[in-house]
Amino acid sequence: MIETDMVKKRVLFLANLTSGTGSIRQQFPEVLTILASHGCETLVYPIDPAAGLTSEKILSEAERHYDCILVAGGDGTLNHVINAMMHLDIHVPISYLPAGSANDFSKTLTGGKALSVQEIAESTAGSHVYAYDIGKFGDSYFNYIAAFGAFTNVSYETSQKSKNRFGYNAYVLETIANLQSGLSYRETMQIEHDGIIETGDYIFGAVCNTTSIGGMETPLLKDTKLDDGLFECLLIKAPNNLIDYNSIMADFNGRTSFSKNPFATVFQTRSVTFRPANPIAWTLDGEDGGSHQEVAVSVVPQGMKILIPEETQES
Repeated sequence: MIETDMVKKRVLFLANLTSGTGSIRQQFPEVLTILASHGCETLVYPIDPAAGLTSEKILSEAERHYDCILVAGGDGTLNHVINAMMHLDIHVPISYLPAGSANDFSKTLTGGKALSVQEIAESTAGSHVYAYDIGKFGDSYFNYIAAFGAFTNVSYETSQKSKNRFGYNAYVLETIANLQSGLSYRETMQIEHDGIIETGDYIFGAVCNTTSIGGMETPLLKDTKLDDGLFECLLIKAPNNLIDYNSIMADFNGRTSFSKNPFATVFQTRSVTFRPANPIAWTLDGEDGGSHQEVAVSVVPQGMKILIPEETQES
């Protein structure tokens, strides 16, 4: 135990040891050593839902004598932590050690730069705080994306065993396996935002604050800013055939001009409401978001604070 008068910061360290390929197990000693060398007192909890150790339970029962929360895990792990923090009215800064398979949020946060374990641990011990927007989805919250449609179930239905073995490629394999059913997916719904109401048949929709979806960066979202109080809404109408689907994917990957594609739309908004003809399944940050008949999605401006190296601040 570090003497009280030597402690500069108290860190609550929540670690999902099964995220991604399980690399956090090897990173533990380095993280703890760096934090200790900077005068941090660190309390570590493993996140293990099977044993009843969820982030929600830990945060609701842990004494609030900590200055920040370091989260190690994937985008889904971080989603559970920020939901617990918002519902429990906890507003200390977080720090994030990405250890998942896709890590979409961290890619946007750092402009695509992969931070080292040392950089993340040192920024956790540091004082540079960046406030970013999060999303509100009904009574839940999300860090970077709420989505419905084809293949969105892949992120939470792919087994943890496959993720651990294949990493991001596990998602690719699962998507290929579901290709036929995904292409036939379509949902009729009314969408209302900024005084506009439109109706259509959609194969995919997302309200997001990210430049990367499913591990892939897309130029369609290149102007995303994490702290501007706006989210990007990406809507893709159901294609008529495989040729139309291929043209949509070409736009998504930046191979053709998106502005000329009749199937895809991107707009910025502070809030949007979805009214499908029937309840539809959603994913929030890659986690199962449940099925909803109608849902309102809105921005919580700079609703979360995160410790990052100053030179990597998203701009």
